[in-house]
Amino acid sequence: MTTGGAPALKGVALAPGIGRGRAFVLGRAVAWSHAGLEPAHDTDVEIERFAAACDRAAAALAALRLAMGGAAGAVSEILQTQEVLVHDHVFRELVSERVRVRGLAAEAALGEVIAELGGAFSDLKDPYIRERAADLRDVGQRVYVELTGGREELDLPAGSILVASELDPSFVASLDPARVAGVVTESGAGASHAAILLRSLGIAAVGAIPDADEVVPDGSTVLLDGYAGLVFVEPGPAVLDAYERLEADLRTRDALLEAEVSRPAVTLDGTAIRLEANLGKLADTAAALHWNADGVGLYRTEFAFAIRDRFPSEDEQTAILEGVAERLAPRPVVFRLLDIGAEKTLPYFPLATVANPALNLRGTRLLLAHPEVLATQLRAILRASASYRLSALLPMVGGLEEVRAVERLLAELKEELASRGVAFDDRLPLGAMIEVPSAALLAADLARELDFLSLGTNDLVQYLLAADREDPAMSPYYRALHPAVLRVIHGVVTAVGSAGKPLSICGEMAGTPLYTELLLGLGLRTFSVAPRQLGAIRHEIRRIDLREATALAERVLGFGTRDQIRALLESRQERRAEAMP
Repeated sequence: MTTGGAPALKGVALAPGIGRGRAFVLGRAVAWSHAGLEPAHDTDVEIERFAAACDRAAAALAALRLAMGGAAGAVSEILQTQEVLVHDHVFRELVSERVRVRGLAAEAALGEVIAELGGAFSDLKDPYIRERAADLRDVGQRVYVELTGGREELDLPAGSILVASELDPSFVASLDPARVAGVVTESGAGASHAAILLRSLGIAAVGAIPDADEVVPDGSTVLLDGYAGLVFVEPGPAVLDAYERLEADLRTRDALLEAEVSRPAVTLDGTAIRLEANLGKLADTAAALHWNADGVGLYRTEFAFAIRDRFPSEDEQTAILEGVAERLAPRPVVFRLLDIGAEKTLPYFPLATVANPALNLRGTRLLLAHPEVLATQLRAILRASASYRLSALLPMVGGLEEVRAVERLLAELKEELASRGVAFDDRLPLGAMIEVPSAALLAADLARELDFLSLGTNDLVQYLLAADREDPAMSPYYRALHPAVLRVIHGVVTAVGSAGKPLSICGEMAGTPLYTELLLGLGLRTFSVAPRQLGAIRHEIRRIDLREATALAERVLGFGTRDQIRALLESRQERRAEAMP
């Protein structure tokens, strides 16, 4: 792209927003200079030095996390994950063993362990483990700094565009959004912890800019587009004018969405639509309340497990669930049971290595294979249900056999709690995710058995189209608007409706405004989306006539290609935008 100046640098959009300011270039990550270190003269002293450095690094992470307070939940919880890594006894013992057996200095032993573990993890396909590698390198850097005397604070001028080859998550967490106008990096993983933190802090960012800290000169004027993944160095007047207009449009849209927070999600012809939130941690509840969610349609319980080095106890789980429910009361909350397997793993719960993890034990099947884990979580949900409007949602269900196995266990747990005089909701609603083709085909049977169902389109698209959503090579085939996907969704809506049971949609499709009219036309009336998407979906709903949406769906169901479908949806959305007052 050129607009009256040097061509834009094209990268990957990591965090939305427009940033402009002076480039502040950080040097490339400093290599740990441990190659020339003298061997340890006293291995006990070196091990003590290393342990003390770990303790100081953990204290620094804890202090940073506490300083963040509740304002940035993702930041706080990722830092807590790193605290767990610093304290991890396996990590500490690996370093200590190299000091003890080979007589290495603590810095050298640490460097070797981080390099080997980080390299091994980075080579694996599992994105969760790859992120553990990034966290491990960050933790190692912090411990190394403590071993070598600490680091100086960065004197960052206000309004800076931070430019670097790569940024550690804990470094990002320490950034002040009031001083950092944007970030440009050579690394470019949108799912990385650094990118997640930047989005949480509201700092616009673009990644995947080759040799970023060389092609963006220190002190140069930079404008970055965190929506399109563009970076302009010394932008000309035409670029500046174009982005001033874009920023004005974005401010207008943000103000419009904020103004609609208190308005009902009702179509033009008066049909009320239920808008719920997808949450994953306690800090998300503030955003759900801000955007006036009707409830929580999907609370992912995995994070409470991921930030620990062991399974949380029943009491710990109960306290977490009650804390979330209390924040949102009297709104109802649907807690999805622990969903691990495939790309989602826990460091203290290793799974067998198999040729195709996506088709191995996962979700409800994995929980049934470990009934003690399932029973503990079900007890916690039952106990929390005594005081709040809660439901339990089964992940990755394949058929009635799995549902009935959980129902039998749930009945046993109710008897056990009742015998102990523990209060709970005896009519706790139980639902299931529709994420695999077998569940979609059995939707009517599942609806008759259960209290509610939820369409998880992310995995449904993956399994229906045989397209791994984690594999970039399969991205041309992973398409939510594929005719087969839409026909299956329509079939599920019809089957569940015939059984008279509630159905929600909670995948990425639900949070995409382009799809809203079609999903309404297909018969969906409950959407559960990320809190930040609630405003845009509410705004879209209020501009749609349900009769027109139904006619659109009937037409689309006859199409044979996704390109036809997308073109039609885009043209209709453009016409609605032009008709706005």
